Amino acid sequence: MLEHLKTEMDVREVVIRPLLEKLGYSPAMVITERPLIYNRFFLGGKKPKTDRPLRGRADYICEASPRLRWVIEAKAPGEITDDEREQAYSYAVHAEIRAVLFCVISATHFEVYQTLATPETALLLSFTWEERDKMFDSLANIVSPAAIKRDFKEYVIDSGVALAPGLRSYVSSLHGKQTYTAAPEYLGVIIGTSVVITGGTIVRGVAGGIMMRLIPTHVTKAISDFANTMGISEVLFFTEAEALSTDPTKPTVFVSNKEFAFKEGMPVPSLTFFNATFPAPLTMNSKASAELIGFVDGNVFHGAIVAHAVNPEYGPFEIRADIELTLN
Repeated sequence: MLEHLKTEMDVREVVIRPLLEKLGYSPAMVITERPLIYNRFFLGGKKPKTDRPLRGRADYICEASPRLRWVIEAKAPGEITDDEREQAYSYAVHAEIRAVLFCVISATHFEVYQTLATPETALLLSFTWEERDKMFDSLANIVSPAAIKRDFKEYVIDSGVALAPGLRSYVSSLHGKQTYTAAPEYLGVIIGTSVVITGGTIVRGVAGGIMMRLIPTHVTKAISDFANTMGISEVLFFTEAEALSTDPTKPTVFVSNKEFAFKEGMPVPSLTFFNATFPAPLTMNSKASAELIGFVDGNVFHGAIVAHAVNPEYGPFEIRADIELTLN
């Protein structure tokens, strides 16, 4: 087949168009022959009288989404030169395109580069015509519409004050676990067990301070149902601090207060039998408070929870748990 490919136009029609279709790009997702104008070409300081205007024409602009593009520069069969790579790069970084990737295809050779990468790390994939079939899956994993959208996600520049160095001004999701380390003797069965934290947020309050919202996933349906009934399917902690501490010796202290209302006969989860319940023996109102104490190291919050509550039969008691959260 290669002996019939003599020109750049041959490469476009015989190699690139079928390749784009196989990668999942419809004609509506591909712009061809788009003219580009570079106001002036210069090195160092501008010299309007002598710097010359440049014009170019991008062979293919492929749109994985309205904001995610990559470009292909088609060349006649043969080895790809540095000049051809630079030409493709100049199209990718043009203000009217701003492509995330650029590709040079000469029929005999295929090269894919990441636009915003250092020269020594920019090359993502390189193969020859003979290798095209076995390398197709690797190519698709880089430039297919789904791959582009996966690897170049939407991002938002955060102009707020960071919660801690390296974090945004908010945490949109977090996950981790808390592991019980101390409890009264009659609740000793929980020591060493863990509760998985599967969601939550950290945001600044309108009037100041910071709120942390934790969403636990309980190990049994009985405990989960009980948490929903008691209104503790999520837990809110507050601090008056304006930033999260990064110093283990001076941790941030969050507090939480909650009132509980037990009704006689309501199902209470058993701590000794999996997913079993027993009826509450009496109706009572109770108050509980907790402190969440910790610090941030990178994007990980390390700390402990100390909860205080009152049991009408046994009196006040305290439960402690270590907690570790990854902040995103």
